[in-house]
Amino acid sequence: CKVTAMGYEKFTLNLYAISKDNESIKKYCKIDIVPVPLTKLDLNLTRKAARVGEKFELYPVYTPENVSKKIVSWKVGDGSVVSIDSNTGIVTCLKEGETKVTATWLSGSTRFDATCDVKVLPKDNPGGGADNLDFEFWN
Repeated sequence: CKVTAMGYEKFTLNLYAISKDNESIKKYCKIDIVPVPLTKLDLNLTRKAARVGEKFELYPVYTPENVSKKIVSWKVGDGSVVSIDSNTGIVTCLKEGETKVTATWLSGSTRFDATCDVKVLPKDNPGGGADNLDFEFWN
């Protein structure tokens, strides 16, 4: 017999088994399931520079990796600069500007936030071939 149980909150799993061959053989088992709590939330990127029309992916990095609840909500500081698909974490750069994208993990009264600073540059590149953008633009 194999039992896999997962949950976001603590709960008790009661198992009661009866033998197929001899119904007088019965076993009862009580299992307390304790979720693995989150201790830290990060994002795969903390800063990103991209051009209007480009897309990139943000995803949460959970510590520990085997945390029981792996669900975040997303918020964009200025939705006219970027948008984010809350299901995929794909960020779309809409117009030139700067904003923050925040992931929030919430369980009961415990909350963790992680942010990515985003700078969206013009679509064209009049200065020449700087295809690998970084945050030197922010100095």
